[in-house]
Amino acid sequence: MVLNGSRFKMRFNQQHVMVIMVLEGVRCLPNEGPFAKASELALQYSKLHANQRDAEIELKSVDLKGIFHGKVFVNKKDYAL
Repeated sequence: MVLNGSRFKMRFNQQHVMVIMVLEGVRCLPNEGPFAKASELALQYSKLHANQRDAEIELKSVDLKGIFHGKVFVNKKDYAL
């Protein structure tokens, strides 16, 4: 599930767990004011290319809120690139 251009809710089938994953090095602008159009384009792009796809992750860290930070690989390519 895509929450915004750089934040995903991922499900791990083997462990029956869902986590929030943030792309390392990518910052998505807020969906308000002058950034609304760019933010909406990033959201639509992510929904089109990453939603409901098998992915691999490379975990870098977990913050105090339990949000995972790292890289996401879709079709063996780094999604952040």
